Amino acid sequence: MDIPDTPTKSPAPRPAGTTRWWRRISRSAALIAALTGLGVITATPAGAAVQVPDGSFEFPQVPLNTFRIFTTGQSIGAWTVRGTVDLKHEGFWEAADGVQSVDLNGSGTHNFQGAVYQTVSTPRFLLRRYMVTYQLAGNPESGPRVKTGEARINGEVAQRFSFDTAGKTTTDMGYVTKRFYFKPSSSSTTLEFASTTDPASAYGPVIDDVRVWDCLVFLCR
Repeated sequence: MDIPDTPTKSPAPRPAGTTRWWRRISRSAALIAALTGLGVITATPAGAAVQVPDGSFEFPQVPLNTFRIFTTGQSIGAWTVRGTVDLKHEGFWEAADGVQSVDLNGSGTHNFQGAVYQTVSTPRFLLRRYMVTYQLAGNPESGPRVKTGEARINGEVAQRFSFDTAGKTTTDMGYVTKRFYFKPSSSSTTLEFASTTDPASAYGPVIDDVRVWDCLVFLCR
C-alpha cells in the first residue's frame, strides 16, 4: 500500500532583528577568543581574589580585651601606619572578621587622625579592573557621632565614606560592606584608608576585612 508523503513544513520566519543579534554574539565570542589567545583576557575567573596580606588586621595580636596604639612608620602586618591608629581586639569590641579591627583615630596626646596603607599586586589587562571591598563601622564610645574617612588609590581619593554610630555599641558595631572600583596605572597599587574625622577626637572610623578582586569590566559587581 502506498503511504502518502508527509508534507514538509516551511521553517518559521525568524523574528525581525534575530539575525543581527546572532551576528553580534558571534562577533563577541570571536573577539573574546582572540583576546584570550593573545593573553589579554586570562583564564582567571571574574571576581578572583587578589592577595591582600593581613586584610583583617590579625597581626600582631594584641592581648584580649585591650588595644595597642600604632604611630607613623610602624606596621600592622603588611600595613604601614601614618598618623595614629588603634588596633583593637574583639574582646574590646566586635570585629567584622577574625578578632581584630582598626580605629583610624588612634589614642595619643595630639592629632588623632591616622591612616593605614599597603601596596598590592595589580597586573594590567585590557577589559579588567579591580574591586575593593571592606567592612566599615565607627567607634561608638564618644563623638563625633558621624565618622568620616577616605579610601585612596596611590594617594588619590577613590571613595569618601561616613558611618553614623547612633544606636551602635561595642557588642553591636553595625558593620556595613563598602566597595569601590579602580583601573590600575601600573602592576602595583598602593591602597590606603585614612580618617578625616575631627583630629581632636580619638574616636574614629573602624575598618576590617579588606579584600581586592580582579574581574572583567562588565562582570565587576
